[in-house]
Amino acid sequence: MDVKQSLLKEIYNIEDSFQVNSKFDKWHKKLLNKTIQEFTLDDVYTMLRQNILLKLAIEQAYIFIKEDRLAGVMYDGQLLEV
Repeated sequence: MDVKQSLLKEIYNIEDSFQVNSKFDKWHKKLLNKTIQEFTLDDVYTMLRQNILLKLAIEQAYIFIKEDRLAGVMYDGQLLEV
């Protein structure tokens, strides 16, 4: 399996057939249907705040911080703060 081209739900064998009842559910379903390369800064920030796949979230946060030490969704440095 090529992890870079696989959807998150395929990599971690996570079911995405749950009912969408909230904004978070909608985001979570979208996240599960992305490849790791498609993650946005907002995705990584939300993963960290919601304790979702923390190892992966930290790895991706490191990549964003290497590119921009002040990376943040709402303000500079927010990703470092989390």
